Amino acid sequence: MTGDSVTLPISPEYFWGLVTLAALILGSIAAFTVLPRVHKEPPLETLKTRLGLHAMNSGVFFLAMLMWAVLTLVLFIGLLATIWGAIWAATPTTQPETWDWRFAIAKLAALTTVLGALVALPITLNRLVLTRQQANTASEALFNDKINAAARDLAARRTETRRVRMVTYTTGPNTQPTTVQEIQGEPLHLPVGATLAHQGPWSFHSEERDDLVTRAAAVDRLEGLARERPDEAPRIARLLAAYLRGTHPATNLTPTVPPFKKRPAQLDLQKAVEVLGRVHQVARIEDDSKWRLDLRGCNFDGVDFHRGFFFAADVSGSRFEAANLRQSDFRGALFTGSLLNYADFFQTDLTGAKLNDVKITYPEPVAGGMNDTINLATIKGTTFIASDLSAVDYLGTPDKIAETFGTGDTVLCEWVSDVHPGQNEFTTRWRLNGAMESGRQLDNAQEELVQELLASGFQNWSPHPASDLITGHLLRKLYERLDLLYWPYWDTSP
Repeated sequence: MTGDSVTLPISPEYFWGLVTLAALILGSIAAFTVLPRVHKEPPLETLKTRLGLHAMNSGVFFLAMLMWAVLTLVLFIGLLATIWGAIWAATPTTQPETWDWRFAIAKLAALTTVLGALVALPITLNRLVLTRQQANTASEALFNDKINAAARDLAARRTETRRVRMVTYTTGPNTQPTTVQEIQGEPLHLPVGATLAHQGPWSFHSEERDDLVTRAAAVDRLEGLARERPDEAPRIARLLAAYLRGTHPATNLTPTVPPFKKRPAQLDLQKAVEVLGRVHQVARIEDDSKWRLDLRGCNFDGVDFHRGFFFAADVSGSRFEAANLRQSDFRGALFTGSLLNYADFFQTDLTGAKLNDVKITYPEPVAGGMNDTINLATIKGTTFIASDLSAVDYLGTPDKIAETFGTGDTVLCEWVSDVHPGQNEFTTRWRLNGAMESGRQLDNAQEELVQELLASGFQNWSPHPASDLITGHLLRKLYERLDLLYWPYWDTSP
């Protein structure tokens, strides 16, 4: 050391090695700086997604990447030092120098192998992610093919060939002859007193009909797919609902007048309803958002809904004549404008259901008897706004009726109660009850009128028609009291 200068004892090979390493680091930093930023997400999150580790905790992932980077950097520096030492090393001349040289070559091979494995680790992970994505894509494609095949079979038709002939008959000497088709093997129904005038030759006639067995099998396959992939249950439930709306629409809502004969539901219709009642429950677990199963305008005459799950379903404008809804779940369902004659509601849960503008007009009440209808269901918070309940001769006990809601234009059977909204004096009793609830003092006669109203159970019904603006306010008060002021019972969605 002379003057102010300092001399470091660094050999030339280490000096130039450090210079080369610094140049590599500075060059890498410069290249990373000038590269464009194409990802808006944080680099760590982007790297997690690319490696298929998006579910891993970010802190754990950062520590793992830091460890990987440190190990890679240490091995890389060690490898460079080994290579650099081998370049500057002199040719071995003695036995110890030869062993040192061989050890340096072995160390070089080991460092290269381990460094290669570490560098390849992210590439291997990315390859595994791509392989998994391809497998998922193939699985999705196969599942969609199964769905599409079942959907095609829902529209299955078959050609039926039968022997037929044309038959002409008359019902009297001065009547015009009538020609009908006779099918071989089936009885020919002719009017009483009809006389055969002519029988044509037998011929073969082909006709396309719905293939009910194939359709029922397709519905069964859809249920199996919902069990295989529960996350697809909402999709399958909506598909079955669309099938019912498209193939079994209610062409009219005219009540069937007595004598009434119950007819069994069509095979595919019954199967679809049974499966939908099970799949819909799984769909609700998978998708708990505010959505309704759309079954509007369907013909469910004679269908068995027994123990089915139809929570919050929209069955407005549908026919339910002689339908079996025993022990089924229709909480929060919309029955608006539906026909419910002869339907069985034993232990049906109609909590918060909207039976507005429905018709229950048959069977006609008989003195001394009782029609089994909605009076056998759970009707807490059920609304009967502007409905025709003329066949319901018993709605329930006063406590049970007090948990329901109706309006002045709801048609009730005269045997339901001596006090109901259809009477002229009901409004007076209803107003007196409201005054007493607000703290007003009533005289004995007025209190007696209020007690008669409370004994009927109709104190929460409105004396005004459904179109009156007070209807929504009164219903809200009842739902607050019943703790039903939430979806799907209190639906404020447009």
